[in-house]
Amino acid sequence: MKKLSAVFAILFLLCAFRVSAEGDKARQLTLSGLDKKLTDGNHLTAAECGEIKLSADGEISSLYIIFHSKVQEFTIKSGEKTETVTSEFLHMLTDVSAFKSSELTVDFGGAKISDIYAFAAGSLPDFVQKWEKPLERADILLNSSHSDDDQLFFAGLLPYYASRGCDIQVVYYTDHKNETRRRHELLNGLWTVGIKYYPVISNFPDYYSETIEGALKTIATEGYTENDALGFQVEMLRRFKPQVAVSHDFNGEYGHGMHKLNAAMMKRAVEISGDKSFFSETAEKYGVYTPKKLYVHLYGENKIVMDYDTPSEFFGGKTPFEMSKLGFLEHKSQQGTWFKSWMLGKNGEITKASQIKKYSPCEYGLYFTSVGADVQKNDMLENITLYSEQERIKAEEEAEKQRLAKEKEAEEKSKAEAAKKAQRARKRKVVIAAVLTPIALFVIFIIAINAAARYKAAKRRKMRGRK
Repeated sequence: MKKLSAVFAILFLLCAFRVSAEGDKARQLTLSGLDKKLTDGNHLTAAECGEIKLSADGEISSLYIIFHSKVQEFTIKSGEKTETVTSEFLHMLTDVSAFKSSELTVDFGGAKISDIYAFAAGSLPDFVQKWEKPLERADILLNSSHSDDDQLFFAGLLPYYASRGCDIQVVYYTDHKNETRRRHELLNGLWTVGIKYYPVISNFPDYYSETIEGALKTIATEGYTENDALGFQVEMLRRFKPQVAVSHDFNGEYGHGMHKLNAAMMKRAVEISGDKSFFSETAEKYGVYTPKKLYVHLYGENKIVMDYDTPSEFFGGKTPFEMSKLGFLEHKSQQGTWFKSWMLGKNGEITKASQIKKYSPCEYGLYFTSVGADVQKNDMLENITLYSEQERIKAEEEAEKQRLAKEKEAEEKSKAEAAKKAQRARKRKVVIAAVLTPIALFVIFIIAINAAARYKAAKRRKMRGRK
């Protein structure tokens, strides 16, 4: 009976724990009275929004707002409380728990909004993207030409290094301005593979070409020059100070002119980014900087081969390549292209990155290094210490420095106290000597007088005896 009671007690605790864990999840609230386009979960639909009233079936703790194509500042009101939110991300999460209300008035100032989600307090669902600002210092900088190249030709790279705790900054060399959905796909793909720092997207337009000259003609349609194409790369290196920069194949993988231009400009940027005489404006703004390494996709010299097919605990047992496949599937607009069969196989037979031989996402070459040649040839971070690790080491060294300083201070204090104590002892001796010396002399004097008197007395007695 006691055993049964113990079993029931354990089951009760497990159930209680489960209910508690589920209770921590944020409930998605139902919003009423809104344009259907704002609640259909479709980033392709949108509505122009001025001031709108959000009424939910519970107290709203956070809002997840999907801007259609351009972020814009907005204002939230409830009762007497008002808050202005400066939007930084196309997919913007905003904490509104301070309002403690199920009804909010939001003024978007005419911005086009694709979707609005509201949540109660608790742990938000995985699809909610909690972006952080772009990094100040990146362990790895990947400059992807297009919004899906990071999931294709660099497949495995982002989830592999994200799982290792690296600070990764992704930059896109072109902007799909004429295809709004691709920015949403880009963000969804990055979030899927573990990237949490918001990407930077250039203003360069993109059309297909097969040469660098053709790519330069493309950007020239919007007034950009070769110098602009180079200056952007230099700025990214100086701004993010990557320890490792990663670039496209010099031949543009399948021959895309923008891939070629991106790689060529990155190569030149690495050569001059440490020289303040080039692009002095960004040198003054960010300082000069040269990355420690530059890896070029498919480069034939100093080759390394990455392993993206080993399961990762970080992703629940999935491999980095499997995560990149999921990331690519977020690019809905590209599922009808040849890229899908290249990455997944015609019938889904490709399950490993190592199976892809043409434009292999596993093969790179070390084009530039200031930290020595690779020996193991399977890790872009060979000979590199992560910035976070550098900070940890620095903190430990500082803590040790402070500990030693405190020890020295305590030792010096102890010595000073000992010196003071010795000095006080010496003073006491001097005082005692000063007091006792006269007394001793006086006693000696008395003794001497007594001795002299006794001597005289003895002498007189002796003389009387002779008489």
